[in-house]
Amino acid sequence: GARGVDDQIYLEEVSQGRASPALLNPKDRRRDRTNRLVESIVKMEKHYNNKLGKMTRMFNLPKGNPLDVAVHGADAQLDGIKGALQGEGKMPGRVDLEQDFKDAIDRDNAKAAKRKERRAAKERNEWQSADLGEKPPHLYPLFPPMPPHTMAVDLFGEQIITDTLSHNKPTVAGIVAILQNFLRKLHQMLVENKHAKTPNEVIEKYFDLVIKHLEPLEETYRDRTIFPVREDESIFMSLGAYRDHLLGETLRQAFKNAAHPDKLYVGAVVQNCFGIDVTCRTGVEVKGKDSNGRPITEVSDRPPDVNGIEQFCNDPDYSKYCESGQIRALYVNETESNGPTTARYFASKLWGGETYFLQADAHLRFAPEWDRLYAEEVRLANSYPKAILSAYPPGFSEEDPPYKGGSKGTRLCTCTFSDSDVEHKILRINTGNMCRGEEDAPSQIAYIAAGFFFARAEFLVDVPFDPYLPWCFMGEE
Repeated sequence: GARGVDDQIYLEEVSQGRASPALLNPKDRRRDRTNRLVESIVKMEKHYNNKLGKMTRMFNLPKGNPLDVAVHGADAQLDGIKGALQGEGKMPGRVDLEQDFKDAIDRDNAKAAKRKERRAAKERNEWQSADLGEKPPHLYPLFPPMPPHTMAVDLFGEQIITDTLSHNKPTVAGIVAILQNFLRKLHQMLVENKHAKTPNEVIEKYFDLVIKHLEPLEETYRDRTIFPVREDESIFMSLGAYRDHLLGETLRQAFKNAAHPDKLYVGAVVQNCFGIDVTCRTGVEVKGKDSNGRPITEVSDRPPDVNGIEQFCNDPDYSKYCESGQIRALYVNETESNGPTTARYFASKLWGGETYFLQADAHLRFAPEWDRLYAEEVRLANSYPKAILSAYPPGFSEEDPPYKGGSKGTRLCTCTFSDSDVEHKILRINTGNMCRGEEDAPSQIAYIAAGFFFARAEFLVDVPFDPYLPWCFMGEE
């Protein structure tokens, strides 16, 4: 068919003076046709090899990468065509270069997966053969708090999840891997349902994810702590930080003023805009007032949020606490954070067997030896070891001098139902009177402040955090 078309083209070219009359001879036409095709193939090979070289340099591709394999496979096919046209061998059959390229990618990915699994297996073998008396599960394998979004499974393999859920060998790294897996699935669900018609559609799918990815952890350790409680006076501080620029300073203050900083462990859920594939935005900011006295608000672009964990870990005075495994961090994109209730749940799971559990906001100042004072005070309560110390912390300004303590605690003794449209019929806790300051022991109050409480870690068994409370702010307590 092609030859018939070519014959007609040759006749037209000869009649127009653009081809030699000699080409009217069929044998000469075939020779000319072959030469043209070979010339075209040579140009094609040169063009795509130039492109391959440029892309190899641009992306620093290793030799034997899928693109390299596909282009050289095409070269071999074109060489076969050239040979057949010149009478050297048979014409090659048709090939699907797109499929060849995909197959090369699959083979490359499979090799990479095997390499990754070999590394993970080596690390697991080292982990399993380690002396866990020297390397307890809250420290080993050590999951680094930096850089953000480091995946525990990439470092240690899927086995850390299996061991945590099925083999009664929990590790903090295994817990982090489970939470990261949930967050990854949550991201996919939110992308797929960004045009959902009703909130209930999204909430139901959120619950489905909790049932599939978090409920197994809850059931595995129902009515018992995930780790044995260490009776070493250690303290775990749970922090939920939402775009909080004071997180780094809060950590510095906590460790600087602790009587025993070597016994302080932190589990921080950092909900930030990291600037990854998105332009960060402010919240609603008040820019002034209009002529009627109403606030003028604006939302604008802004740089990525300050990462308090990075600030703390890069500070030479405190980096040792990050290196020793005393800082545990879970990172959440701020657009996918689900309120303080979910953040508190995640943070509670970063507990690693410490004696005491402290929950606080990520913007606090600490009095000298605060850790010793709270441990002593909670033991004075009549209901110890079930006692919980709680109060709304005193406010401060960033310009204030170092906090020395001595503030009288507020007693959370009153409440009221909100009557605003936003918080309709939600219970709001209020402070009643102040403590006198000379009490011999803590006295009872009716309510608990989510922004600060201190208790023994068995609290996590008796009153576990609920994973089924997404998008709840007011009413958390």
